[in-house]
Amino acid sequence: MVCGDEKAVYADQAYDKHERRSGLAARGIKPRLMFRPNKHHPLTERQKRFNDAVGRRRAPVEQVFARLKCVYGWARARYLGLARNQTHLRLICLAMNLKRWAVLRPIGAAA
Repeated sequence: MVCGDEKAVYADQAYDKHERRSGLAARGIKPRLMFRPNKHHPLTERQKRFNDAVGRRRAPVEQVFARLKCVYGWARARYLGLARNQTHLRLICLAMNLKRWAVLRPIGAAA
C-alpha cells in the first residue's frame, strides 16, 4: 500500500511487474522491488546483488512481523472495531519492546 509520501517502496518478487515499476517511477517513488527470475530469463549478476541488498533491508522488518504473528498471536484481528484492534496491537508491541529492553540493557544498569 502506497500512501504517496514514500521515497522508496521495498517489496518481494511477487510484486515484480513492469506496470508496477513504471507506475511507482511515474509518481516519483523509487521501486525497490526484487527481481523475479523465470526459466527463459534468469537473473543477471547485477539483479542478484540487488535482490540481496533489498533482502538485507527487508529482513529486520519481516522478523518483527514474524514475531508478532508467531509468538504474540497477532495473525488475525481478534476484536470488532479498529480502535480495539489498534489498542491490542499497541499492547503487544509494548510487551515485545519491554522484553527486548530487559535483554538489551546492561546488567546492573539503573532503570
